[in-house]
Amino acid sequence: MPKVDLTNYRGREHAFIKHYLLAKYLSRWGYKIGSKWDPLVFIDGFAGPWGARDEDFKDASFGIAVRSLNEAVDGLSKVNRNVHGVCIFVEKEPQPFIKLDAFAKKYSTERVRARAFKGRFIDKIPAN
Repeated sequence: MPKVDLTNYRGREHAFIKHYLLAKYLSRWGYKIGSKWDPLVFIDGFAGPWGARDEDFKDASFGIAVRSLNEAVDGLSKVNRNVHGVCIFVEKEPQPFIKLDAFAKKYSTERVRARAFKGRFIDKIPAN
């Protein structure tokens, strides 16, 4: 078994567990759901980034989610299944939201749209 690199997770090892599971299973979920339904929707109601150290947010749940959904959408297109992904990220804290919003705008595409909302998750449900 390869050794795990926790460099970007020092002091937040619990986040590594969440991110590992997200990276391992979200694209698999996308393949299963996307084989029948469209769109694939991922919602993170408390998106952060909190303590992310990678400049491309490979150590943040929203970065992992966008990459995983892109993997599933691309893979499904190879078997003639045209699906789309939607990532909805909510963050209430102003500074993390600025980073989250910039990420969503940078990585949103026609195939996998990413959108950040500022505020409390519970308050965003009726509006969007």
